[in-house]
Amino acid sequence: MAGVCRHAAPYDRRGAGEEGRSGSVIRIRYGIQFKYIYFFFLPITLTGYFMLRSVKSRNLWLLFMSCFFYIFGGAVFFPIIVYTVLLNYAGGCLLACARAAGREMLGRYVFAGTVVLNLLSLGYWKYTGFLMQIVSDLTGWQFALLENTVTLLLLGISVLYVVTGTYNPFIYFQF
Repeated sequence: MAGVCRHAAPYDRRGAGEEGRSGSVIRIRYGIQFKYIYFFFLPITLTGYFMLRSVKSRNLWLLFMSCFFYIFGGAVFFPIIVYTVLLNYAGGCLLACARAAGREMLGRYVFAGTVVLNLLSLGYWKYTGFLMQIVSDLTGWQFALLENTVTLLLLGISVLYVVTGTYNPFIYFQF
């Protein structure tokens, strides 16, 4: 274990040699996270949720705790989550306003726009590293891209876009 930085972020491979010791950094960091989630975070979240009475205060509590959870998991990726949530929330509000005003064509454009922006964002975050690797292999050019960041980002980005991307179809099709 000599040379392994135990306090590194989960996507950081400082101090890792070629022998693959960097996997222990990731395992140590995520092992601590899971213990934290089960023994501290989840009971605190549930206790706070059930202590609050109004629906609005409960939703704000869950929003705050969700943000805290995602920042703890990797603050580097938090802006992506905020962008995706705000994009779909704004699209949903515009869809609801267009429907209430009887402007069906505007609602279609907003719906199509949010779907396109979600797909473009997903494509960018999932496939930029892949395409850069192909270009690097074909041309020999080297890109300053954090491979580990891209790998860890790929693990959850599809789920994020599926969850947030289903918000607008529910509003548009009135489920």
